[in-house]
Amino acid sequence: MSSDRKGKDRILEMVARPKVRSSLFWWLLENHDELVEAEGETGLGLRWGELCGQFAALGLADVNGKPATEQTAQKTWWRVRKARARLAERRAAAEAARAANRASNPRGNMPSQWRGTYGPALVEKSSARSAVMASASRALVPAGEPGGKIEPWEEEGLTDEERNNLKTQLLGVRAEFARTDKHNTPKPNKRF
Repeated sequence: MSSDRKGKDRILEMVARPKVRSSLFWWLLENHDELVEAEGETGLGLRWGELCGQFAALGLADVNGKPATEQTAQKTWWRVRKARARLAERRAAAEAARAANRASNPRGNMPSQWRGTYGPALVEKSSARSAVMASASRALVPAGEPGGKIEPWEEEGLTDEERNNLKTQLLGVRAEFARTDKHNTPKPNKRF
């Protein structure tokens, strides 16, 4: 059982780190962020001549198994940076595709799929009760009668000119609506 696991690990490592790249490449790729941070602190760049001795001490070599030279180390670093950029682009494209897929999924926009609690806003009981009672009592009394629905032009605080303008506009809108509302107020067919 453990030999199967070891074999699987070897296969996964071969896929993750193909031999077309050097051990130096993989080391630079793994330690890219730390190297960039250290390079940014000094602002002097990487001293490839000094680093090649350390690479040889760690057993890092180029693709042919030779110790890295200053020139091959610098070219490998450029390749690592290009590979990181390609990887970042691929990840960004995959994330954009996932976001577009999530946005196009109609089920994600349904209220049953929303996370969190979206209950009604808190309302004080006394004001809610009086509002319900007032609206219920007005609904039973026809408009124009005492205690009934008040027309907007009958409200207090309006001047006579405002009252007349509001009344003519609203009555005009109501008449236009009654003329055009064919479903609720059908006109008799004159052919019969």
